[in-house]
Amino acid sequence: MHLKQLQQYLQAEVAKYVDVREVKSIVDILLEKRVGYNVLSVNLYPQTILSQNVLFQIEQDLKLLAKDYPIQYIVEETEFCGLKIKVSPDVLIPRQETEELVDWILQQEKSMYSCLDICTGSGCIAIALAKNSPQTQVSACDISEKALAIAIANAEWNETNVHFFPMDICNPNRGTGELYDVIVSNPPYVCETEKMLMAKRVLDYEPDIALFVPDENPLVFYDAIAKFALQHLQQNGSIYVEINEKFGSEILQLLQDYGYSDVQLRQDINGKDRMVKGTLKHITR
Repeated sequence: MHLKQLQQYLQAEVAKYVDVREVKSIVDILLEKRVGYNVLSVNLYPQTILSQNVLFQIEQDLKLLAKDYPIQYIVEETEFCGLKIKVSPDVLIPRQETEELVDWILQQEKSMYSCLDICTGSGCIAIALAKNSPQTQVSACDISEKALAIAIANAEWNETNVHFFPMDICNPNRGTGELYDVIVSNPPYVCETEKMLMAKRVLDYEPDIALFVPDENPLVFYDAIAKFALQHLQQNGSIYVEINEKFGSEILQLLQDYGYSDVQLRQDINGKDRMVKGTLKHITR
């Protein structure tokens, strides 16, 4: 099979399994990762003959797509803030909304010296901050040892210096000696009752522990993070969190109740309530 023929074949096959809006991007990913050619190369070298090994790998990829397996897990990486991030079913696939959270921090915190990323998962937030703010000492934690292993690999892959450590934020085991200018988190925030609204590829393959919270206590992580930050933020330090769009006003009130000032709610590119910031101006610890 020639390169151009493979592109046409992939366009037809991928369209059987995914939304029409995703076909081109998935075909481009497969051509780049499995064949080593981008769209320009396909047009320049359409008659390039492909090996049987490449074609066999492509067929295996298509079988996984047919089962709604995410393309990011198939090729074992994705892009986040211009960086390549390794992913597996042990970590969430980074979303565009989280890139907006990173951008907000970088815009607002140009002189931050230290930062902690809670529930780091793949490490994408911590690594993007470290890459774009090299003067910042970045730390990150997660309850999952498997997630931390991926995060550590991602930091090395992207040549960033991030200190990772295990911690359950709902039962933190760290002392009060560490102080940070910024604490950020994209914690689990999807209610159990929202499962019926989610895509099969998310429900079947992305880790539940990083997604869901109980319906009766949907703000459990925000409460834990806000309390932890009271003990671990520098004076005038700030907390940034990604949120479920349903609970914007409740999370604003939670931070205000804990004594945070200048509490702000920001929408994402789709106009949904997605990020909250609060600043700790008065320390009482």
